[in-house]
This record gives sequence, C-alpha cells and structure tokens, in this order.
Amino acid sequence: MDAGRYPRLYKGLSLLRALYPILLFEHFFTSGYAFNRVFFSDWLDPFFMNIDTAIFGYLPSWEWGIRYDHWLVSELFHFAYFCYYPMIIGLPLYLYFKHPAGFKEVFFQPLFLCSICATSSLA
Repeated sequence: MDAGRYPRLYKGLSLLRALYPILLFEHFFTSGYAFNRVFFSDWLDPFFMNIDTAIFGYLPSWEWGIRYDHWLVSELFHFAYFCYYPMIIGLPLYLYFKHPAGFKEVFFQPLFLCSICATSSLA
C-alpha cells in the first residue's frame, strides 16, 4: 500500500496492526486461568487472606471498609478503579501518536508475558 496516496488509511491500518495483539489478551488470560487450575484446584483467595491476617493481624480490606464507610471514600476508590479501564486504551493511543518508542516499550512486557503463558500452556 502506498502511504503517500492514502495516508489516513495507512495510519489507521498501522494502528490496528500495532494494537491487535491486545485483543488476544482475553484468550491468553482464559488459557492461563485454565492452566493455573491444573496446579491449584481451589481459589487462592483464602491463602492470601491468611497472609494478610498473619502480617496485619486482621483483614485490611474488610476492616478498612467498615472503618472508612463514607460515600466519598467509596466514590474515590471506585473512580480510581474505573480510571484503570480508559488507561488500557488511552495510554497506548497517546504513546502511539506522540511517542512511538514508548508505545513499543509499553507493549513489550505484556506481550512477552502472554507469549510465555501461551507457550507454557501448550507444553
């Protein structure tokens, strides 16, 4: 394709080519979950809850949820959690257009980890 003749189409297709591996993360996550169930037959939440109790003497998430039960604190935490989702798309788009080297660096780690998970689940 001639980039000079169709610059917008070329830029759009190159963006799609750069981002399509992210669309495969759901598959790799599901495969990794199934692979982990081979080693751990039960949920790991009680294990980590016991670690929290051993370190702090109580469950911080439970205790803090009761102690700081105010709508403003709750909204702040919900907003902080929500900001994670636009960042998944917003940060890559910003880096793709403003700092291409940063875009490649940001996506190297998750793609590398997903490729390791996919390879290990095939073995």
